[in-house]
Formats: sequence, structure tokens, C-alpha cells
Amino acid sequence: MSFIYNISIRRCVIAVLTIAAMASFLVSCVQLQDNDGRTGYLSFSSMSVDISVEGLELTKASVLVEEIPGAGDFTYTIVGKTDGRTYYSAQGLPADPIPLPVGTYKVDAVYGANEFNQAYYAASVDNIQIEDDKTNNVDFGEITLDNAMVAVTLPDLSSHMEEVSYITVSDGKTSIDVESGKYYYAPVGPSVTVSFGGKNKLGETKDFSVNLGVLRPKHAYEVVCNLELPSFKFADQSSGAIAG
Repeated sequence: MSFIYNISIRRCVIAVLTIAAMASFLVSCVQLQDNDGRTGYLSFSSMSVDISVEGLELTKASVLVEEIPGAGDFTYTIVGKTDGRTYYSAQGLPADPIPLPVGTYKVDAVYGANEFNQAYYAASVDNIQIEDDKTNNVDFGEITLDNAMVAVTLPDLSSHMEEVSYITVSDGKTSIDVESGKYYYAPVGPSVTVSFGGKNKLGETKDFSVNLGVLRPKHAYEVVCNLELPSFKFADQSSGAIAG
């Protein structure tokens, strides 16, 4: 009886080992089917940066001149479209083709971040196909500013206000303090509001807030606040918002 029992135990052990081996083999097969061991390559073309802003002379926006990136200043990221995995991310234009499993990818190029945590310059190329033992090329072309520019100007303050307590630009989550007449980067996407407040000559506290709506990238918006008027009027934002 003992002999038979031991044989049964051995048979069970052999059966378990066999099942484990088969499971390992099946997992290997699945992994092999996922990428099939095939590899292609992605190369990068050189790119340029367009720093122009509609409605704004560059000499007037010195902050723009200070933030002119080259191809080597961008961070390049390659993400798989199917698995969402980041296969490559580094600053500087890659000199050599990047090896990648056969599949579909999205490639991003971003530079810096303004005070609203939005990249100054950004571009994406979607649905890049990588084929077995072939090299595909990604070309960003000319990358433009991914921000708007906003200036809040309070003319002749001494005639109307005893003091100005604050001037702010806000996207509803982040608010930054700005100086009168100076251009600042503003986010594209969320609605933007400019506000200012202070005391007039009578010692009264006054607060004003104007919603500019959703701004357009690479466009300049100068908000000129005439304190003698009871309300604000804006021109068509397609050419920049100008208060009167």
C-alpha cells in the first residue's frame, strides 16, 4: 500500500510540474505574440521655433526674446498608443534612431512651463507607425508658442487711485500677480480672468474683475482699463482683447 501511495504522490508531483511547465510556455507564447520580437526604428528631423505673436511686436515683449528655445532644449517623449507606456523621454533631439517594438506611437516635444504649469512651446505627432526592421521619421516642422500673452494696463493711475493693491491674472486655479503694462504668459484652454483693486482718492476700496474667456495661442491681449468708465468694453478677441 505504501508503495502505491508513493507512486501516486510522484505522479501528482510530475503532473503539477507538467502543468507549471505548460503554463510557463503559454505565458511565453503570449508575450511573444504581444511584440513578436519585431523591432523598428524612429528617427527625428531637425525642427525650428516660431516665436511670433499676433498683435505684439517682439521688441515689446522682451520676455519672449528671453525664452527662445532650440531643438536641443525640448524634451522628447515617445508613448505607445496601445499600452500607454513611455518608451523614451529625454531632453535634446536624438541623434540616432530610437529602437522600438513594432506598433503605433505618439511623440511629444515640450519646452519649459509657465506659472500656470503649461508648456511654453509644445507639439505632438500622433499615430506614428513602426514597422519591422524599418525606420520611420517624425517631423515636428515649425513649433509655435503654446501660450497667449496678456498685459493689464492701468493708465494715469495717479489721477484716479490713491493706491493699487493688486493686479492679477487667473485661470480659476492659479493666480499670478502682474505689473501694469507688462506682458505675461497666459494659459490656453481654461477661461482667463484679470482683476485689480485698490483705494480711490476718496479712500474707498474698489475691486474690478473682467473675464477674458478662453484665449488663443500665440495671440496678445492688452487689457487697458480706463478708471473713468463704469464698465469695460472689449474688441473682438480674434485680434486681441482691448478694453476701453
